[in-house]
Formats: sequence, C-alpha cells, structure tokens
Amino acid sequence: MNWNRVTISVAMVILAVAATTAQAQRKTKKRGVKLPPAVAAALKANCADCTIAKVTRETPIDLNEMPGPTLEAIRKAANGGKIILVEKEETRAELKAGKITKLDSPKYAYEADLAKGNKVGEVVVTAEGQITEGPKWRKKGSKED
Repeated sequence: MNWNRVTISVAMVILAVAATTAQAQRKTKKRGVKLPPAVAAALKANCADCTIAKVTRETPIDLNEMPGPTLEAIRKAANGGKIILVEKEETRAELKAGKITKLDSPKYAYEADLAKGNKVGEVVVTAEGQITEGPKWRKKGSKED
C-alpha cells in the first residue's frame, strides 16, 4: 500500500469537508438570523431555499372566539361549504433586511380550512373581515401549492 497516496487522499477529503463547512457557515452568516437547531434542521430538510418573512404563532380557536366580521367573511368564502378548522395567527415580529424587527403591537389574522364537496380550501382573513388570501381550493387528497 502506498502511504503517500493514502495521506494525500485523506488530506483532500479533509480539505473538501472544511471547504463545505466554511461555505455553509458563510451562507448562514449572510442571513444574519440564528434559528434554534431544531427549527434550522426542519427548515433545511423541508425547504432549503425558503426565506423566513415573519415570525408567527398559530392557535386553533372556536368560531365564537373570532370577531363577527371575520366569521362572516370566512362563511362567505366557504360558499356553502364547511369550516373545518380556524387558527388565529399572531405576528409579533417580521424579518426586514435579514433582521428580526419586533412589531409595536401584534398583528392578527384568521386562517380557516374549508371543505365543500370533493374539494378543500384555505382562506386567510383579518380581524376586520378583509380576505387577504384565498380562498384557494384543491381536490381532496392533493398537495397544497
């Protein structure tokens, strides 16, 4: 066995690993946001090219816990379908220029999962009853966009 070749091969592998690690660290530093390890791993595994735009918390709520205009807008969007689940989305910070910016006061939105016939959908509504997304309908069992 030629030990010089083995040594050179091992050195090349070490250099490649070091270069890859350094490149990954540079990419992380460019973002300027340090995520908890579990969050970073989940993001990398599920959507490596994604960008975080806001920090929110979603909490399932009962229909009687939301403002009247919100419920009315969701029912109208359901267009005779069923409201399966509503989550209250609370945004306390947004990402701007790679930095987390705390909002003066939280923003609230209501995300509803809907079902009608063989379709399911989603709609997002403000506390004032303004529809900001959707309704987006798709066939039951198909993947979301």
